[in-house]
Amino acid sequence: MKVKKIQADDMPEALVKVKKELGKRAVILHSREVETGGFLGFFCKKKLEVIAAADPEPAEEKYGKRDRPVVVSKTKNTATESSSDGRTHKPVTMPAAPAPEIRNYSDALPAGLSRAERAVRLMEPGRTIKNELLHRMTTRWYKEDCPEHIDSEEYVHKALRKAVHNDWFVPWEEKGQFIFLAGPTGAGKTTTIAKLASDAVLAKGLKTALITADTYRVAAVEQLKTYAGILGIPIRVVYSPEDFSTALSELSDYDRVYVDTAGRNYMDLSLVNQIRGLTDQAQSKELHLVLPLTGKGEDLTRVAVKFSKLKPDSVIFSKWDETGSRGSVLHVLKETGLKASLITTGQEVPEDLMHASKEIVIEGLTKDGCYEF
Repeated sequence: MKVKKIQADDMPEALVKVKKELGKRAVILHSREVETGGFLGFFCKKKLEVIAAADPEPAEEKYGKRDRPVVVSKTKNTATESSSDGRTHKPVTMPAAPAPEIRNYSDALPAGLSRAERAVRLMEPGRTIKNELLHRMTTRWYKEDCPEHIDSEEYVHKALRKAVHNDWFVPWEEKGQFIFLAGPTGAGKTTTIAKLASDAVLAKGLKTALITADTYRVAAVEQLKTYAGILGIPIRVVYSPEDFSTALSELSDYDRVYVDTAGRNYMDLSLVNQIRGLTDQAQSKELHLVLPLTGKGEDLTRVAVKFSKLKPDSVIFSKWDETGSRGSVLHVLKETGLKASLITTGQEVPEDLMHASKEIVIEGLTKDGCYEF
């Protein structure tokens, strides 16, 4: 048995390398993610390391009708060739021409598996989840003896069910009196607060109030004032920590107070700490991070990592309806350890809001996502 260790960027590329070096009978024995290169532990690149093995192929099978060695002889129908000195020489054996190099490793996969692989990439779930999904699908394909035809959607769906975990999601409970929503500019915090406040007033009958510290955008303040007027609830606009302290005192007897914080560039940790300056003043509180799925997964994850220092109670993913590449949900949750609670699905108040769950996310990725199987 021939055993070989191979490194690649992801499982499909590893699959092609294994097939090229060990043949179509090769099997993957083990795989893991490793870090290569770098300097003193920095700037390392992640690679997928695969250990594969294959038994030597029988000669007759190795050289099929189309690619057997070609025997070259000047004398027709003879097995040997005589030289002028009377000695005999064995026929000259020419190896078959090598197979053309595979430039796109998706082309080396059967159509069904190639479709599944493209679907996973279009979801944009981040490198770690992407490699896990591709690994699960290609490993399954190997175990099923490399069938030519597969159900692409079923392959992706089953891989997602194993890769996504129920404990990545938490129920929306609102155990605190003051509910803070924070997130980058344009995340949809103001509209989300309007939905939550509407539910608290109309469905639960709670004594509810609003506070907005998002004074950088006049439109956001006016929008929240409009919602407060419709619901018949008070709103306080605060411009400083002192204003905020006063608002907390004035609204201390309310069941629920929703706080809209300023949308800023939260790649800057100092701006994240300004949120802490507000939340530290409240006793019974919750902090939820709002992330728009229209943003890049890498950027959303960086923001979430910065905010994780404040230990938010959950993540609310907004603008679910505005993108087909919803894999950023998986990227953020996998890389940060934060939990998702809610998903916003439109501008209608209070209707376009749903609880986040494993089933809803998988359904959104496979049935309503960016790729049609």
